Amino acid sequence: MYGFHMSNFFEQCVCYDPAYTGPFTVDSINQCMAFAAALKPKVVRWPAGGEDKFHHPEDDNGYGYREADIDSFVARGWTTAAQAAYLYDYIDYQNTYFNAIRFLDRFIDFLEYCETVNGFKPDVIFVANTRNGQVFRICRKLFRNNFPFIVKNKRVCS
Repeated sequence: MYGFHMSNFFEQCVCYDPAYTGPFTVDSINQCMAFAAALKPKVVRWPAGGEDKFHHPEDDNGYGYREADIDSFVARGWTTAAQAAYLYDYIDYQNTYFNAIRFLDRFIDFLEYCETVNGFKPDVIFVANTRNGQVFRICRKLFRNNFPFIVKNKRVCS
């Protein structure tokens, strides 16, 4: 295996955050990280590509979904309220289970863990939300931590 897409990785594994109060134990958190790193990925793609337009990875909760972004898409007719219902539900979910747990930090932790156990950092394909301006700060953070990365620009017309 050359690499993998990390879609839903942090929601399912809640990787390596012992302060997490959800249904997982610290043992399963460590196990999850170990299993993924044992695949020795050369490249990882993060975050999910289809919904990155709603992500604000520097926010404090999970991927940083915001209701105002979803409202904007509904108001413009780009989606319907019924189609967006699961996104609104996810905001409640992230605020309940991932309060003060940024997936960006978890992602960087995973990359550093891979370097520790495998001797190398995976390259990163960063799926960028160019609508919210955070892309440049996040790329700087990856660059400063010596993570090789490629930005996959997903521009949404406004």
